[in-house]
Amino acid sequence: MGKETRQSSTYFRLLSSYAVDGNVDKNWFHDSCAVTNQKSGPTWWCVNLLAPERFQTIVLYNSDSYQERLHRFSIKVSNTGGCDQSTFESSQVCYTDESSRPQDIYTVYDCKEGQFIFITVPAQKLQTICEVKIFQENLAFGKDTSQSSTYYVLSSSSNAVDGNTDGEWWNGSCTHTDFTNGPKWWCVNLRAPERFHTIRLYNRNGAKERLQGFSIKVSNTGGCDQSTFDSSQVCYTDESSTPQDIYTVYDCKEGQFIFITVPAQQTLTLCEVKILQVRERLQGFSIRVSNTGSCDESTLESCQVCYTDESSTPQDIYTVYDCKEGQFIFITVPAQQHLTLCEVKILQDLECNVTCKDGVKSSTDGLFANATVPLDTEAECNAKCSATIGCTLSMFFYGKCELFFNFAYKSINSVDACQQLCTSTPGCKTVRHTGTTCSLFKKPFDQFVADPHVSVMACLNDDDSLCM
Repeated sequence: MGKETRQSSTYFRLLSSYAVDGNVDKNWFHDSCAVTNQKSGPTWWCVNLLAPERFQTIVLYNSDSYQERLHRFSIKVSNTGGCDQSTFESSQVCYTDESSRPQDIYTVYDCKEGQFIFITVPAQKLQTICEVKIFQENLAFGKDTSQSSTYYVLSSSSNAVDGNTDGEWWNGSCTHTDFTNGPKWWCVNLRAPERFHTIRLYNRNGAKERLQGFSIKVSNTGGCDQSTFDSSQVCYTDESSTPQDIYTVYDCKEGQFIFITVPAQQTLTLCEVKILQVRERLQGFSIRVSNTGSCDESTLESCQVCYTDESSTPQDIYTVYDCKEGQFIFITVPAQQHLTLCEVKILQDLECNVTCKDGVKSSTDGLFANATVPLDTEAECNAKCSATIGCTLSMFFYGKCELFFNFAYKSINSVDACQQLCTSTPGCKTVRHTGTTCSLFKKPFDQFVADPHVSVMACLNDDDSLCM
């Protein structure tokens, strides 16, 4: 997030930096997506990670309209050059999308290392990317380090970021400060302020008590030096009663300079430090359901498991189809893990109500009614809308056909003014302008809020039973 970016061309004001602004809003009218402009020649978007980095996952967020633009994209990487045409041409392809249909979110595990990361689509296509996230397994690996002092040649500060968790100090895989009094610290420079989820410290096999009572301090400015150490902020202090082989810390979330320190009278030894971005906490989760009881320990123990995650790597979004019914829905992880959830959505297939036509199951929301039908092709989706009384718009994606029955409208003369009205109306998905009528279509399941300048919001259909 926030790294330097560039793209082969720019459409309107939809800058390359919008794909690393932390905003995953997939409506490109909200200035949250990067869009290219050319219709021929190489089309690419690039981010500069500042130095060659190892990473685990690349996640691309597609636009909610024109999803086909990103379909069949490729990822290319390079450790030298820049975000320019020359480096794009010489960089190596590490992944090409071969999915059968466009996706909302693409998660790629095939690309593992690079400084300049290019996303590219075939030459005849425009490219729209709403967000790119590159997750590193260990932010600290191979980064610049320093420590307050060094005891013996085998005890370099870089030993704690070499990927080797061997706890035997004599094997040359651990750090070691000297025995003098005064502050003892070790530091890693992540090269830029980074957000992370976990810091993991690997203790040595002997003299484990030396690390007990350690603290972690962080800073976004300065360097790995005494001055920055003195001014940095404490985000965690160990209060364990006995020394641990591995310490796992979740309390520190952001920083560029990460300091590990122990009380002045102790010597500091670290055999490895890992600073993790991946969301390993949720991996291996289970879902349990019950129709009786409540959200309590007793019901959890008695309810039935309907799904257990067996994925080999953590996911950004988990979609589960195995659980079908229940009042009390529990999400649980193995006992040794912390549980973190950012959002849970449980989607229902509602029974047909008075607004349904032709046996279509639908849900209502504000001024609109939409129905979801599983179909195989866009042609079938269009035909379904034509055969359904009151259907005014159909959209096909992910094997689902969305049928829209109502929409709001206003008398507007120009196409540009109609589009501007959609842009300023939260929830507007797209528009249709015919004659002097501007019709606004909402995005499925989003709340629609009318623009204050819209004086007339009504149903276009003659059948009043379709009006909400």
